[in-house]
Formats: sequence, structure tokens, C-alpha cells
Amino acid sequence: MSFVAPPQPELETDTEPSTDALERARSAAAGQDKRNYVQGMFSDIAPRYDLLNHVLSLNIDKVWRRKAISALCWPMNAEGTYLDLCAGTLDVGATLSKQSGFRGFVVGADFAFPMLQHGSGKAPRSVLAPVTADALALPLATRSLDGCIVAFGIRNVASLDAGLVEVFRVL
Repeated sequence: MSFVAPPQPELETDTEPSTDALERARSAAAGQDKRNYVQGMFSDIAPRYDLLNHVLSLNIDKVWRRKAISALCWPMNAEGTYLDLCAGTLDVGATLSKQSGFRGFVVGADFAFPMLQHGSGKAPRSVLAPVTADALALPLATRSLDGCIVAFGIRNVASLDAGLVEVFRVL
């Protein structure tokens, strides 16, 4: 996998750059670097991700997912459309789609295509659609979803604030 360095900010040569401008430039570069690193890492470990997650957490990750799904309160709109953000191998979306009484649809969005590919057989496409997308730029219409759930992947979003703004947009 190749990585592209983020563009370097242009600084005026005749003035001293402000501390704020330098900090914003560093932050932007760090965000792109983090994005590239995370995408590459999860693409590489996709075939082993589920096993590693279950073993390293002593299967507690399964309990956490069920609790998160319960907190989503999906029964209030069992026919709704829900987003599984940073979906990885689609464990959360597949589990949600298999809940007794669930008659809705889940969009599983992740920017590491191999992760989605590895989990694509966990639920039929009629109830769970994997979509390769960055949490910071979701290819979904404004106010098109009834709920959003995110498990472990939120810690890997390059900008948490921008990611939450994007989630709010699609809800």
C-alpha cells in the first residue's frame, strides 16, 4: 500500500507565521497521516480482525455490541434505516439486522474496503449494505437515517468533531 504525504501549507516568506496557523497546519497533516495509517492497518489485518478482537477481548466485545445495539432503541422505529459507522467487518450491523422484530435496513460504512469485504457474508444485502466511505464525508443524503451506531472504530476517526458533525448531518 502506498501512502501519499499531505500537502504542505504555503507560508508567506516575508512574515513570521502565526502560532495558530502552524498549529492548524500540523493538525491537518496529522489528521491525514492518521487516516492513511488507520486505513492501511485495518486493510492489512482484515482477514484476522474478528478472531483477534474476540480473543484479545475474551469475547467481551460481543457483549459490548449487544449493549450498544440495545442503547440504539431501534424498536421505536423497527423499519428504519440505520448507520453502522466505522463498521469494520460488519459485526454490529449484522447483529442489529438479525434482532427479533427488526424490519429495517442497515448501511455499514467503513473506509477500509477489505474489512467490509471480509464481513460481507454476515447478513443478506437486503438488510445490510456495506459502503466504502470515510466517516468525515458520508455518501448519504442529509437527514436520511433514523439512527447511527458506532462501536470501536470511532477512536480511529481523524477528526472526532468533524465525524460527529457528519453523523448529525445524516440523521
